[in-house]
Amino acid sequence: RERNIRRCCTVSPFEYLSAIYISIFRRLCYHNTIQRTNKGNMNIGSIICAFFALAFAIKLYGVLDFLDYFEEIYSYHDEECIKIMSIGASEDHNKFNDNSIIMTQWKVTDYVPGEDRPGAMYVASGFLNSKKNQSTEEFVAKDLKIKELPIVNYPENVDFHPHGSYILDRELYVINHAYDKGGERIDVFDIITTSSDIPKRLVFKHSITSEWMKKEFNGILNSLVVVEPNKFYVTQYKGQPDSFVDDQMVSHETKALIEFLKARFLGTRNCHIWYCEYNSDEVNCRKVASHFTSANGLTHNKDYSKIFIADQKDIVIFDRDASTNDLS
Repeated sequence: RERNIRRCCTVSPFEYLSAIYISIFRRLCYHNTIQRTNKGNMNIGSIICAFFALAFAIKLYGVLDFLDYFEEIYSYHDEECIKIMSIGASEDHNKFNDNSIIMTQWKVTDYVPGEDRPGAMYVASGFLNSKKNQSTEEFVAKDLKIKELPIVNYPENVDFHPHGSYILDRELYVINHAYDKGGERIDVFDIITTSSDIPKRLVFKHSITSEWMKKEFNGILNSLVVVEPNKFYVTQYKGQPDSFVDDQMVSHETKALIEFLKARFLGTRNCHIWYCEYNSDEVNCRKVASHFTSANGLTHNKDYSKIFIADQKDIVIFDRDASTNDLS
């Protein structure tokens, strides 16, 4: 079935699964509805089948409505958007100062263990050079600069597949899905700048990881907020750790689709926000918020008293207790 989906570019996995479900319901209902009692009344099987068919239809409508399937798509002011360059999947951007931002890059989809697909960090700068009435085209052509940041002293035996990132006190924290070459980890770098305070390179300091993190968080951490050095909140955007054992026939996208269908049809909410502390070689993490469909982007207000979490179409706001780091 997976191969058929890949070959048929006109049928999405969602449409394919829907067709399977509908086919099952048609077969069940057909065999039951044609069987009537001598009085012409529908039997219990037909009623049950009709009930489940109706329930499925309602759920299916809810999924399509969630995806804005019935909404007309509009583009607003897209003429002001200019494609600069392709750098793969840039999962996160962090403001370093008023003149520069730091971005992550890694093509995360369809990862194959052992594949040489290194990620990178980029810096975009020149925002203070923008003129008041300058057009987007002029700014991009004359002032915007995007460069890859060299990484110094990074361990040779560890892959770098960056996802979410955060800057605290001129240190950069990066979630790294190193998988079979390093495991799940958070890498910490010093940000070295030019005389005009634009980042020019990253110097590796240490990694926050443990055997427990590598097992329980493999490939599923998304975004983080660092409240103190080596103390942070992190989101888990998938319910189960990534596994590459005996399941290579199922692509990353199909796995994501299955998790989405489980969440929408079965109401599963098995993603969490974790609070972690790192001391020397020990990492201690605990759940501080749960029951998310896919805990994704994470941010905060100026004094860290409130934490904001994006969960698909919802944004949830938590009050933070600075003394205990609990969320409520």
